[in-house]
Amino acid sequence: MGCDAWEFVLGMHFSQAIAIIQSQVGIIKGVQVLYSDTNPLGVDIIINLPQAGVRLIFDPIVQRLKTIEVFNMKLVKLKYGGVHFNSPEVLPSIEQIEHSFGATH
Repeated sequence: MGCDAWEFVLGMHFSQAIAIIQSQVGIIKGVQVLYSDTNPLGVDIIINLPQAGVRLIFDPIVQRLKTIEVFNMKLVKLKYGGVHFNSPEVLPSIEQIEHSFGATH
């Protein structure tokens, strides 16, 4: 997930994600880092980007990105193979998904 200037990739290290966010300080706003004080190795580390509608979930031990959760589809533009299947202009529908990914039977 990303844009021309940066991207978040599954398996990337937590420090890489933080470096991206720091380099985009005027663009990526409202960042929250969530972790457990009482059980730091037992609970996932989360970078919450509420203004982008995305959460980045990292494994607490190896600190690698294991999940990219999109919680507000209205705030993101998603594309596959160069074709948008979700954006404010393109609503996700069965037809749009089939057009982007092929038959999903």
